[in-house]
Amino acid sequence: MASLLLMNFLDVARCLGDEPLNARPENIAAFMKREFRPGGGGFNYDAAIKSLPDLFRGAASVEEAIEYCASHGAPAGWKPNCEAIEIAGSYAASQRSTCYRIPFSAVPIGRLSGGRTAFMAIKAPLVRVQNDDVAVVIPGFRLGHKPVGIEIDVAASLALATFARDDFAEADYEYLDCSRGPLGHRELSVYRGKDRMIFTLDEIDHFLDIYMRGLSLKIDAGMTANNPNFRGYHVIDPNQPRMI
Repeated sequence: MASLLLMNFLDVARCLGDEPLNARPENIAAFMKREFRPGGGGFNYDAAIKSLPDLFRGAASVEEAIEYCASHGAPAGWKPNCEAIEIAGSYAASQRSTCYRIPFSAVPIGRLSGGRTAFMAIKAPLVRVQNDDVAVVIPGFRLGHKPVGIEIDVAASLALATFARDDFAEADYEYLDCSRGPLGHRELSVYRGKDRMIFTLDEIDHFLDIYMRGLSLKIDAGMTANNPNFRGYHVIDPNQPRMI
């Protein structure tokens, strides 16, 4: 989390907790106070995430993806990226698909009282088609936080509401959870929306309204909201028709 004005969609889902339909602005503000780190975590999983499309379509091997992750991005992230792609990549390589890349996207979700726009960062790198099965692929590569089921449903629903449009309006989601398992090391769990829950657009509007009200509480209380760094993102114009 590097800027309150560009929150990762996985963190937006975490903010809403395990009862998102009952979340309150105060819950959101408390989460931000407890968890927000202005400097971020020192690295990201961009290298591993960007490797997924070529693995799914059979254009790269897992070994090549690991080699790429071992030399791209911040050095502190080389080992975690390699670990994540080794696990997720083995699965991806076994699921040969036609892939449509999605850029990392900064999606406008609301305006603050001072006129600034808050964005949500979504890193869901592809839609994949396998026979008649269409899915937006959502990587969950963070090691330290094991998402509860409802967090996955909220995060995936946010991504679907943004990207499952036009030819892909009926797309499912595929969440690749590579977080730490009971034995302390990474384990892969694959979740599909058809087996779980996909929230409606009205419910997503409610989530984002509560989120924006909680964000406003923290900023009004004096928490710094630096201008976001959009490098590497496709920034969606907040003046165009709503994406969500």
